[in-house]
Amino acid sequence: MRFIWEVYRNSCHLGSLDRYLSIIGLPEKEINETTAIGWLKYRNAKPNYQANILSYYRGFANYLKAHGINAFVPDSPYTEHIYIPHIYTKEEISKLFYTCDSLIPRYKDNRSPLMMSMLLRILYCTGMRLREAVTLRVGQIDFDNGCILLLKAKNNRERGAMEKGAIIQL
Repeated sequence: MRFIWEVYRNSCHLGSLDRYLSIIGLPEKEINETTAIGWLKYRNAKPNYQANILSYYRGFANYLKAHGINAFVPDSPYTEHIYIPHIYTKEEISKLFYTCDSLIPRYKDNRSPLMMSMLLRILYCTGMRLREAVTLRVGQIDFDNGCILLLKAKNNRERGAMEKGAIIQL
C-alpha cells in the first residue's frame, strides 16, 4: 500500500510539472535551471514542502539525464524547521487538568467528561500519541508493573510505554 501511495504522490508532483511545462510552452526537450525554479514558484509552497517537492523533481531530473535529456538537477536544499513546540508550565498543566475535571455532562449517564479527563492524563503521563491512547484497551495494560503495550503505534509498530503509577491508581 505504501508503494501505491508513493507512486500517487510522485504522479501528483510530476503532473504539476507537466502542466507547468505546457503553460510556458517549453520548446525543447530540456529543463534548465530557470524552468525548474519557475515551476517551484508556480507551486507556491512553503519552504519545507518545497524541499519535499524538490526531492521528487530531483529523482525525475536524474532519470532524464540518465536517458540523455538535459535536465537541471538542483542541490538538496537545507530547510529550517519552522515549527516551534510549546512547552507547558506546571501552572498551565494544572489549569488544563482543572478545566477538564470541571466539564459537566450534557445528559444523564454521560461519561464523556470522565473519559476526557482520563485521556488527557494518559497522554500527559505516558507521552503516547493521541491515536495510541484512543485505541488503548484494558488488556494492554500491566497494572502490576506500570507497563502499557501499544499494539498499533506509529508506522504500525509495537512499542511499550511506562507509567509511574498515577494513571494506574485512577
